[in-house]
Amino acid sequence: MLEEEGLFLEQLVSGASRKTLCERLCRVAERFIEGARASVWMYDEGRLHLCAAPELPESFRSLFDRQLIGSNRGALGAAAFSRQPVWVSDIEHDPRWGAFREQALTQGLRACWAVPFFGRRGELLGVLGLCFDRVRSPSPDEQAVVARLAHLAGVGMAKVKLQEERERLARVVAQITEGVALTDTMGNVVWVNEAFTRLTGYRPDEVLGKNIEHLLHGPETNRDTLRRMRLRLLRGRPARARLYHYRKDGAGFWDEVHIDPLYDEHGQHIGYIGLMADVTELVEAERQLKAAKERAEEASRLKSAFLANMSHEIRTPITAILGFAELLDEELEARQQEDLREFTHIIDRSARRLLTLLNDILDLSNMISGKS
Repeated sequence: MLEEEGLFLEQLVSGASRKTLCERLCRVAERFIEGARASVWMYDEGRLHLCAAPELPESFRSLFDRQLIGSNRGALGAAAFSRQPVWVSDIEHDPRWGAFREQALTQGLRACWAVPFFGRRGELLGVLGLCFDRVRSPSPDEQAVVARLAHLAGVGMAKVKLQEERERLARVVAQITEGVALTDTMGNVVWVNEAFTRLTGYRPDEVLGKNIEHLLHGPETNRDTLRRMRLRLLRGRPARARLYHYRKDGAGFWDEVHIDPLYDEHGQHIGYIGLMADVTELVEAERQLKAAKERAEEASRLKSAFLANMSHEIRTPITAILGFAELLDEELEARQQEDLREFTHIIDRSARRLLTLLNDILDLSNMISGKS
């Protein structure tokens, strides 16, 4: 048994597929449990999914594949439902087989043992099943063997599940357009995606084990911003900032950086994950927008100065013209020179029209600038 466990673990470490490992478990079970026809079923969202059953008939495999678990869903479904081993020595008279009894008996099956297996956190991963063509109860030694096999299945399937999740995550991260870098707690690179290489010019083999700050920072990287980011990270908080970074060829670029602490399943701090995006064009657009805003503000200031000057330099002469026109009109009235007074009236009307136009221009300017 120890030799078989060693071979199974060797296959597991070498990266064997889930199906290969399940088939090996079946063969080991059939070798050590006389007359057994073994099967391995994976649990997912209330159902059992067949992984391997090399000696069971196809019709039986199809009967239970993707079936809901339950206390009356045969030994396999009952074991998954109760999370306890189920030892059915006589299918014909066991109430847990319910609607599946006739199909099992038709396939020549008379007994079925089922033992659930679990992951490291106690989550149900699946069920190890052993079927027999005769009524059969397990001996204590056989129960111990099956329990060891179920434990081995739990270890193997948990690792496979973790590896599949890592591969799935790696595929997702590889397709992210932003650069992604994983570092240890000291900032040394442990993994980067392809986008990181496109962004910085560094190949993975050129950065692994090296401090990411030494790779990307340079003379124009703002040290105050770096200190603020480090302080947030030391407190276990995410940090986000815009930094001026340098590529492998020395070219600089503006980098939108978002860094989060990474923790393992026990809550232990194990490193950081950083997302990077080249925002050089955005920074340049913002710079141009700022410059345009400053030019607009300067133009507005000059306009205000001009209008203020116009108000003073033009309004004052007009007021003088109106005053002298009024004095002239009074003098002509006193001398009874009515024919000449028409000219003073023209001067008055024209000056007042010009004053009204000036006031309208000033009012319109105030409305545009938002002043009351």
